[in-house]
Amino acid sequence: MLIQDHARTLLTAWDSGDRTLLGKLLDERVEPGAAPAEEEERLELLDGIRCGLNGAESQDAPAVRVSLRLLRHLAFGRN
Repeated sequence: MLIQDHARTLLTAWDSGDRTLLGKLLDERVEPGAAPAEEEERLELLDGIRCGLNGAESQDAPAVRVSLRLLRHLAFGRN
């Protein structure tokens, strides 16, 4: 699964409140796209997002708000 697709799937799981799926997705490794050098920064960002969302209970926590904004950027931002 590509980083952008994974980010969209994570957002869907978060928005639906499916914490079981979210936990599974946070543990899933993502393969870089066709240009690994360009994707390295996105993979690092995704790792940071994982830390911010892992075990999160509330969308109001600062780490969660930042993580969700970054996740939306990965999911829908321009390449």
